[in-house]
Amino acid sequence: MERALEWHREAKAAVIAALAGLGIEGSDGAGVTPNGTKWKADVLFSVNGRNIAIVLQRGYQPLREFRRRQLRFAECQIDCFWLFQRETFAMLTANIAHARKTSALPELPSAMWEEQRVEFGDAKRATMNEWLAGVLDGSFRYRDGWWTL
Repeated sequence: MERALEWHREAKAAVIAALAGLGIEGSDGAGVTPNGTKWKADVLFSVNGRNIAIVLQRGYQPLREFRRRQLRFAECQIDCFWLFQRETFAMLTANIAHARKTSALPELPSAMWEEQRVEFGDAKRATMNEWLAGVLDGSFRYRDGWWTL
């Protein structure tokens, strides 16, 4: 449990620092959907009228829960991107691959944060700054069955 909390603190600090380097202020975010359902983001920020949430996910939950949470953000016009701990990312991609012939879903922008790197796609890596720049300019996108730059 302590390792998971440490991972969460480090990942959040890396996101906040990378955003600051881009001149963007990120902070905790929470809100309510139009129908009254609460949501929470680890980091929330706005750029050029676009609201973006980063959710740092340590533990696994059923795929339907990830989808449900993603929908909450969409209902509030927030683009949500997920960074997973290695074990959680491995379970998620395995479960998606079991149900489909791909390891990612177009409606669930996701990557893995480990050892000061963001990993995504077919074992590709980027710095947090590179990944966030891709989130901002739209180059981090779903293609060929993966979320990748």
